[in-house]
Amino acid sequence: MGGASPVPRGARPAAGESPERAYDACVRITRERARNFYVAFATLPRPARRAICAVYAYCRRLDDIADGNAPRAEKERALDEERERLSAALRGEAEEPVYIALADAVSRYVIPAVHLAEVLEGVREDLSTFRYRTFAELERYCYLVASSVGLACLAIFGHRGDQALKAAIDLGLAMQLTNILRDVGEDAARGRIYLPLEDLAAFDVTEGEIARGMYSDRFKRLMAFECERAKAYYASAASLFARLPRRSRPCPMVLMGVYRRLLARIEQSGFNVFTAPIGLSRAEKAATAAWHWARGLLWIPPR
Repeated sequence: MGGASPVPRGARPAAGESPERAYDACVRITRERARNFYVAFATLPRPARRAICAVYAYCRRLDDIADGNAPRAEKERALDEERERLSAALRGEAEEPVYIALADAVSRYVIPAVHLAEVLEGVREDLSTFRYRTFAELERYCYLVASSVGLACLAIFGHRGDQALKAAIDLGLAMQLTNILRDVGEDAARGRIYLPLEDLAAFDVTEGEIARGMYSDRFKRLMAFECERAKAYYASAASLFARLPRRSRPCPMVLMGVYRRLLARIEQSGFNVFTAPIGLSRAEKAATAAWHWARGLLWIPPR
């Protein structure tokens, strides 16, 4: 975990430029690189919105290293350097805008720094792991790269009760599984198969068939099984909303709404993720986001 530990409220500010200017840089990164997420983040009050943009900018920084064309050893060195930057930021010694803003957000919202270190661990795993034997292994990976981000954001949202933690974990798992199902063809072209090998065997689908983009009834049954698994996580995650303050509630509602719509689109395609990219149009995303934004503000939690 790189020695990162939670920073108490009131920790000394990071060195370098002001947190406000650093937050501005993180907001720009989020607007440019994550328009889907920014629509959801925009539902938050300004301080929380800027804090969550700092978390996103940090995650984007790590992903850019992993997704780049540099040799693996160079990527590993770069991630090691990011771990050192994170540790320095948590000591109040950040010098770069993303880490200055992140350190300020950690201090203001008491974000458990372990979750930021977990994200880095998951990104690093992507450099060397190209297959997952069991769903338990895949679930752990999804936790690292997605649920840990949700747990960091939960500190910004504010929440009531430990049950919110499990719901946030499940929402991260559901969203990451949705990404994996959408990108089966694209990932296979890069030599990656995230679908558990035990599931491939259960449905008599081979790695070679996925690598060749072979669309078969067996593959469709495999994908249908994985979609049902993602739906179960979405259903479990829905309990989160009753445990969030009203002003924070629309953000995760919008995220869930957009991703559930994407999962439905995968199903509507007959699970053919090989021939054309599957996604939502800008208009669909905007309509889905607007509906869930309003629903989040007006929704009355069940008693």
